[in-house]
Amino acid sequence: MRDLEGKVVLVTGGGSGIGREASLLFAEYGAKVVVADISANNAAAVASEIKDKGAQAVQVHCDVTDPGSVAEMIAKTIENFGVLDCAVNNAGIIGRIGSISEISLDDWTRVTRVNLDSVFLCLKEEFKVMRPRRKGAIVNTCSIFSSVTFPNYSAYTASKFGVLGLTKTAALEVAKEGIRVNGVAPGFTVTPLITQEGLKLQKGSEAYQQADNLHPIGRMAEPREIAEGIAWLCSDASRFVVGHMLSVDGGYTAV
Repeated sequence: MRDLEGKVVLVTGGGSGIGREASLLFAEYGAKVVVADISANNAAAVASEIKDKGAQAVQVHCDVTDPGSVAEMIAKTIENFGVLDCAVNNAGIIGRIGSISEISLDDWTRVTRVNLDSVFLCLKEEFKVMRPRRKGAIVNTCSIFSSVTFPNYSAYTASKFGVLGLTKTAALEVAKEGIRVNGVAPGFTVTPLITQEGLKLQKGSEAYQQADNLHPIGRMAEPREIAEGIAWLCSDASRFVVGHMLSVDGGYTAV
């Protein structure tokens, strides 16, 4: 995807998992990458890895649930690189797993703020710098849980259904201004969100094997496989793709 060379790409949640792989992949394609994350250390580590390979990157500490922090993230992007060509609104959490009767309003709000409100806040600021140039590509990280669900995932599912709806609405609002907004919907992906923070699936365990088997392809995704879908949606190869949710799920939602 040579057309990404020299482009300025912002990735939220860029310090780990899918965001990390997306940041590294964009750098491989010659993009200038802004690695934003709630963990300053993680963002710095990824940016350093990119620079060690001869590409350009800056790290930004950002709380995507805070409007001021999001505005500062965009300002630092412009300060360092002058423009914003592509944005990947990827930061997210699974949150507490439990029935509607069990989880609290605080549990619910924590998930929806990080997964949904953050995308709204990022879009508002990204539009401000893309509209004057009448060009840009934005990819929001949706999920298989944007179209299907399990019991006990009410907050996560609601937030991801919301991201899909927001993605489609945003796409229609700015399509005639040269800005494309799309979403990527990963299946279960082997990231810290799955292996450490949320489901805590350990490789070799029965639960891990069950998660593999949920996908007709017979395994969970690797982060790089999701990143490749994100990069395609940001590239000119997808120039006629608008308001679409690209499922990268090993056939999960086909059954």
